[in-house]
Amino acid sequence: MALAVIGTLIAIQQYTILYVYIPENGQHSKSKDSRQASFASPSKQYLYYLNYDGFSNQLISLYRAAQLAYSTNRTLIIPPILTHHTANDGNTRGGNKTLEYKLKCGPDHLDMIKLDALECLKHSDESSHVKFAEIINMTKLSQTINVPFIDICDFVKQKPLLAKRFFFQIEQKKLEQRTIDLDWPCAEDEPESYGDMVDHFESIYANDAVAILPSAYILRSENSMTEDFEWNVFRYPLSSNLSEFIRILRDRLPTYYIGVHLRFRDDAEYSKNEEHRFKCSEDKTEVLDMIRRHHMSMIEKDEATSNSTPSVFIASNSHEALRCYKQSLKDKGIQAFSLSDLIAQEKNLVEILSAINAPKSIIYLSLDQVLVSLGQRIVLLNMRVGNDGGNGKNTASTFHWVIEARHEEPDIN
Repeated sequence: MALAVIGTLIAIQQYTILYVYIPENGQHSKSKDSRQASFASPSKQYLYYLNYDGFSNQLISLYRAAQLAYSTNRTLIIPPILTHHTANDGNTRGGNKTLEYKLKCGPDHLDMIKLDALECLKHSDESSHVKFAEIINMTKLSQTINVPFIDICDFVKQKPLLAKRFFFQIEQKKLEQRTIDLDWPCAEDEPESYGDMVDHFESIYANDAVAILPSAYILRSENSMTEDFEWNVFRYPLSSNLSEFIRILRDRLPTYYIGVHLRFRDDAEYSKNEEHRFKCSEDKTEVLDMIRRHHMSMIEKDEATSNSTPSVFIASNSHEALRCYKQSLKDKGIQAFSLSDLIAQEKNLVEILSAINAPKSIIYLSLDQVLVSLGQRIVLLNMRVGNDGGNGKNTASTFHWVIEARHEEPDIN
């Protein structure tokens, strides 16, 4: 059925890449580590990768894929945005470590990629496909990092022959599948440099109109441009609907507030292991002391009046922890707000929120990240207990990296 539908699309002759920025007089130039900063036209070669895991990790995959597309002069085909892997609405590509490994290193990813493409053939009311453009202004991001984008569903409709060959003829592709050891954990040895990885990529895909990777998340080799790509994607420009919603929420917060995010284990509310479960009785002194220090510093710098009550916007991946800490803050005389408090203030906000065609898990994560980052000061604590046999407060949290990136240059446009 899918191939029959694809066949009917062959008559489509338009070639329109969405989300593409094409400066005048741009020139193509390819090198191992970088290229000139402008395009003559969208590339006729493409790169696609499998998306999985939580939202912040999906952002990491996006920036790493974009950097590789930049270095190899390819148009990046954007996969669907997925629900957060711990959300009730599910994300079967996150949380299952065995499945994750198979998807990362291939060739099992080809079955999932076919499912991505098949969703594009369904009526919009039946399709689960969600464009990144619902959350991110992809046109602005394309301009910022100078990589042309096209959503996979737009690619399937506009390039039916390539879609049929690379997305739907899976059995043939499996027989032709080549080694895709671009980086850890699939390769026995990590590439010595980013340039080596790009050379290896070209040795595999140079003649392919569409290069399909099991994962972009595992592309860990770095060059001088990596930090710029990472920070620009983490500071992603918001879609118009999302930015409008955030402006409304921001107006409902005090002028000066401290953004707080507490990161707990993903299973903090339902783990059978008692050690991993969130306990409201745990000491909260560290969080309160950090808020007080930030509040006093804001007063000293005239960022808050001397008699003002500390105001906090607090977010957490644990609903139990959020309720617990909000009450603790209020008991200490600190004004505490959460996303649910702001949304509940006016019923018409629900209608505005419904205009964003994305899973609520992703929308709320984005709103929390942005609103925490807009605070005059931020408090970010990783409270994941048991990750390495102990308290994980010093371990990295991608969610916090995104908040820090946005906090450095706060912008809701």
